[in-house]
Amino acid sequence: ADAYNLLGISYFLQENLRRAEEYFLRAVSLRKDYSAAYNNLGNVHFVQGNLDAAREDFRNALHISPDSAAANYSLAMLLFSQGKHEEGMTYLSRGIALEPNFLEQDRKFTAGIAQAGLTSTETYYSWAKVYALQDNPAKAVEFLQKAKEAGFRNRKRLEEDKDFDKIRSNPEFQLFLQDLEPNPRLQSLSGAAAGALFF
Repeated sequence: ADAYNLLGISYFLQENLRRAEEYFLRAVSLRKDYSAAYNNLGNVHFVQGNLDAAREDFRNALHISPDSAAANYSLAMLLFSQGKHEEGMTYLSRGIALEPNFLEQDRKFTAGIAQAGLTSTETYYSWAKVYALQDNPAKAVEFLQKAKEAGFRNRKRLEEDKDFDKIRSNPEFQLFLQDLEPNPRLQSLSGAAAGALFF
């Protein structure tokens, strides 16, 4: 089963989703308790747009291994893509608590986010929200900076987002906010793209 899972990962990274799906299905048929293979299969289904199958795969992975950071992150991204923000934030928060640096360490997951049409800008922004809600301004600003490097420019959105209220008076947050140029054209473009996916 491990060999099939590794072959599936290899094909996923080559963007050969049909072959990746085939090998992940083989892996889970041999081992019904193979959480990682279910999660990987879910990522294939997510990228293919088969969201019901992806949700079932991620839930299977979490049923087997509730402490799987990868499965928590994956289900969070799926829920965000469906506009289920509150539920998505629950899984994202759990994933961050389990493994705070997962997104930066797992290239396969990052590739899957991009293939699924989720932008790193929105992913980093979502992470910043989680840290702000946890009253961790340093980490929130760190991920806002990453979002900015990936293209985030929507100062108005950040000023109005209530999830940042706990850290709003923090000097680091205020400095970051001041660095965002109040450009209405950029704000409307960034806000429109963001609203379609996350918030």
